[in-house]
Amino acid sequence: MPMPYPSVLLPWPTATETRRPAAAGEPEPTIGWPSTAQLLAARGTRRWSEALKTSARQWLTRPHRAPLLAALSHCPAWAARFEADARYFHCANSHFLDRRLGPAARMATMANDLQRAALHLPAALQGPLARGEPVRLWSLNDDLHLCLGWNDVSYHEGLWALSLRDGAGRRLYYLSFSFQGQASVLVPTLQGPAQQDDDVRALVRQLTKQAEGLRPQHLLVAALRAACAAWAIERLAGIAPANH
Repeated sequence: MPMPYPSVLLPWPTATETRRPAAAGEPEPTIGWPSTAQLLAARGTRRWSEALKTSARQWLTRPHRAPLLAALSHCPAWAARFEADARYFHCANSHFLDRRLGPAARMATMANDLQRAALHLPAALQGPLARGEPVRLWSLNDDLHLCLGWNDVSYHEGLWALSLRDGAGRRLYYLSFSFQGQASVLVPTLQGPAQQDDDVRALVRQLTKQAEGLRPQHLLVAALRAACAAWAIERLAGIAPANH
């Protein structure tokens, strides 16, 4: 039975992949900033208080958008995702990773995240990612898969996510992460099923058994460590919940 998301059977992406530069005379792709109405529509809200806050954030961040727009213009795959889901722009306006970041630092941090991801993730992954599709990287069996994708659970907690999914593509566990600087990765969140009833506990026991005793959250961390080694990442860090 075909999976609802593409299967790309690749080793961990390496840092040797680079973006193809624009040919001589070929213009770089451009992307615009969404309007206040587009940002509100993406979030599904019409409240006047949210409209007021969004308008204020639009005004405050306007002088600081250049690094993020440049990063998106240099990677069409990431630009396509931002254009398809304006909630990523909302995070750039509002808060991203660390609430202590001001507008300029927030834009620069998100821009760096996109730039490093474009270097580390091969072109074979960028196409499905541009469409918002989780990419299967590894399978324990027919009903447990490790996938890489955009963080579409808590957008402000990192652009990227590793997740454990079942054969139907349902997310079981996930961790979000963000490329920081040239050789660091930040992990803001690691979560499992929202409910903790008997069915969920049975699922955790089943996943742990399938992974030969390695609990799902530990399996995700081990997978990220393997990826970081392939990407020549030197530092893996977390962040206090109060700051994100």
